[in-house]
Amino acid sequence: MSVTAPAESTAPPAVLAAWQRVTERWDDTGAHDALVALVIQHGCFAWAAARYKAHAQDEVATRQLERVRKAALATMLTARKPGLDARSPYHATLRLFGVLVVVLLIALLSAMLVRSRPRRAAHDREAGTGDASEAEPAATPAVPERHLHIEHNPRLQP
Repeated sequence: MSVTAPAESTAPPAVLAAWQRVTERWDDTGAHDALVALVIQHGCFAWAAARYKAHAQDEVATRQLERVRKAALATMLTARKPGLDARSPYHATLRLFGVLVVVLLIALLSAMLVRSRPRRAAHDREAGTGDASEAEPAATPAVPERHLHIEHNPRLQP
């Protein structure tokens, strides 16, 4: 099975020009480096691999083919997009914040309920409504001592 070179039109003009320089100076590693850099930039790994495979009997082509393969693999792994199940880095923080907000709301509602309960019970006692089993005897209002001893108040005596 022989490998045929891909059509020239499948690579960008800059890559084609770099390939031309590589074929003119085959033993120049700088030319190969420039080609590999352009291949990475334009993402035409298959084109470059096919070009180097056409020269598979050459040691330089074998090394450069391995470089193109590694570059393609590295590009594929680093450019991978996260899947649908990938979570943002702040996912756990947002979840904790949500739980704290819910706990805070429950505590606030509980405090409001406890605070309003004595007022409601007092209001029910005054109005004569409410459950008879919950009704407490009305407490006599506390009278300050100064009102109990009026006769000792010199301003009020004639």
